[in-house]
Amino acid sequence: MWRKTTPGLPPDNVRERRQFRSESLLAGTVDIDVTQVGGQGDGLAEAPGGGLLYVPLTLAGERARVRVEGQRAEVVERLTSSPERVAPPCPHFGVCGGCALQHWADAPYLSWKTDQVRLALSRERIETEILPIFASPPGTRRRLALHARRGGKGVILLGFKERRSWTLVDIDVCTIADPRLVAALPALRRLADGRAAGAGGARRRRAVGRRIGRDR
Repeated sequence: MWRKTTPGLPPDNVRERRQFRSESLLAGTVDIDVTQVGGQGDGLAEAPGGGLLYVPLTLAGERARVRVEGQRAEVVERLTSSPERVAPPCPHFGVCGGCALQHWADAPYLSWKTDQVRLALSRERIETEILPIFASPPGTRRRLALHARRGGKGVILLGFKERRSWTLVDIDVCTIADPRLVAALPALRRLADGRAAGAGGARRRRAVGRRIGRDR
């Protein structure tokens, strides 16, 4: 049946589909308040039925709309932001599973790290002076554990796994890595391509640069 449309507006059936998708996205979500950052870097919040929820990529004082999966929750929409939140320097942050706290300002992040050391020692009933913590500057990590596999159209993907996934994030930059490692990424991609071809099209390879480094 023909439906009259208003210029500049989508037809009724298109609007209805968009509204349905929007409502479907929000179905099964709850609003939570993050009270602190846990020992693994996830925000902690009270679950609707009691107990704790682990909410990645959130900070204390933030309110978020989340979809709950067991004891974990994924943010659908951040409703309020902490004043300690900063723009992460890496364009892959949030999808890439390599880093967890680039969205946190340095001062509260370092204070949290000190608290983690203090808590770990206290669990063993160890009391000692804890010297001021320091942060390694960007571009100083000298070890990366990279994964390589063929993607669509036979293109080699080189990078890290997504958070809680086997999917590979193809990277062309890593803000914590030594620039010499970043500069070597194209050569590593070619190396992985040659090894995959030599192994009869094996779909997965792991490339590791070994030295000493630090994660954030």
